[in-house]
Amino acid sequence: MRRLAPHILSLAVVGSLVSGAAPAQSTPEFREALEAYQDGDAARAVMGFRTLAEQGDGAAQFNLALLFLKGAGLPRNDRAAFYWAWRARLNTVPEAVALSDMIGRILPAEVVADVAGQLFEDLKADVAGGKADAMLGVARVQITLSPAPDRVEALAWATLASAFDVAGARALRDALGLELSDQDRLAAQARAQELFADWCAGPGAESCGH
Repeated sequence: MRRLAPHILSLAVVGSLVSGAAPAQSTPEFREALEAYQDGDAARAVMGFRTLAEQGDGAAQFNLALLFLKGAGLPRNDRAAFYWAWRARLNTVPEAVALSDMIGRILPAEVVADVAGQLFEDLKADVAGGKADAMLGVARVQITLSPAPDRVEALAWATLASAFDVAGARALRDALGLELSDQDRLAAQARAQELFADWCAGPGAESCGH
């Protein structure tokens, strides 16, 4: 299949920044960043959305990805746009699925692999910091973005996430379990026990019932 020229992608991104939650629920910081962009101050919007994106705000992550892609308020950076689009995708921002797929099609395979590696590191750091939702993110990156998907490892992380009722984890765990052999499924369960022990030895100890 012919690769799209880099300039085609930005023209294909229809729509604009997402507004996040309902106005009554979005934070003042998010509204301020959105208003800055609407007022033509993209640099201030970048600063606002970056701060919120680093704090885990999915809508801010998506908007930061778009600003990187458009080169608005900072130089265009397709790799950074891809990374933040994937963070938003893992935060279940609907628009981020198409955006991350589109950017991924124009990036070299080695850059996609590099971003996958960065996501693994950052998500595992989030888990180590006590964020259970990041467990499912590790599984999803493993099966969707990794250049060498390890479905046993993905099942282990999905199994761990499902133990803490992370939304969507149980469905992914069961789907992966049906795809694997009994031996691989048991291997994944053993690996999940190791991950569980690590979690219970860290900030997540309170959720382990000790």
